[in-house]
Amino acid sequence: MTRSITIRKSLPLFRTEGANLNDYTFFGPGTYTVVRIPNPFKKGGPDWLKLSAEPWGTAQICWDAAASSSEIKRPALDTFDPRSQLAGVVVAAICLFLTLFTIEFNFFKPKVDLPTLKTELAGLVNQLDNITNHYPLLLSPTQKKYQQCFEQAIYGLDIYSRYRAVQQVQQAEVLSRKPTVGPYFEAVNSIDEQLYKAWHQWRLPNREALIAKLQAEKARLVSGDVMVEDRLAARTIWLAAANEQNTTALLEFNERLEQEIADTDPSLKDAARQNRDCADRAIQLLVKINHVRAEIARDKKTPKPAETARVP
Repeated sequence: MTRSITIRKSLPLFRTEGANLNDYTFFGPGTYTVVRIPNPFKKGGPDWLKLSAEPWGTAQICWDAAASSSEIKRPALDTFDPRSQLAGVVVAAICLFLTLFTIEFNFFKPKVDLPTLKTELAGLVNQLDNITNHYPLLLSPTQKKYQQCFEQAIYGLDIYSRYRAVQQVQQAEVLSRKPTVGPYFEAVNSIDEQLYKAWHQWRLPNREALIAKLQAEKARLVSGDVMVEDRLAARTIWLAAANEQNTTALLEFNERLEQEIADTDPSLKDAARQNRDCADRAIQLLVKINHVRAEIARDKKTPKPAETARVP
């Protein structure tokens, strides 16, 4: 029997046809028609809910968490900005945790210390799940003022080049895996260039109206109803690809951005520090989670040594 469910934040759904947890994508806030199915990864495990017309689903408790969670409305600024992705990353972590612990680990080789891996992964996911609890200003009215300052700061003369450098690293990482999302990145980059020019052309006719129009267009691209499939694919690939090397520029950008906002408006100094600390910590936890998952996947793919034939 089908039912409708409304989720308030992005939710990662796993492909229900097959047993590959690496095959998932994010579905944004909205109302979906779902149907209950048996757990596709563990016989007798908790039931799942899947989209009625598509092979994507996850544990019912994940749907319930995304449906009941409160969400602070913040304008999405950049396809891969850690603040705009934080809610999605946290929900993904919850579902990853719940899904992993409904699966038998008997397909791993004995040489892997499974209890240690499970404990480490559970600890990392728990930290990511509760990360915003340590940053009260992200839940305060000050956050709206900070967000407005952030929107302008990324187009500053010294900041924008760093912002674009981060985009280039992330987009190259995604394009190497899925070249078809190229038009989406081109659209985002084009609007960024137009916004950068508009912010610095003071004599531009109707400048404020143009900036507002461009910001609305960008919001539709990074969180609205335009090129949704490409956006979700790009975000999913980037989250799964994050590692120590390709996040270095992002961490450096966050540090410089904190300084810029604190200098522009000293009243936002504490908010800028908490936003930067929260974003940095989320990135570091995501990198560690990806590393543990890679270790698990690598062991799964390693062929078992062939048994030597006995000589009669």
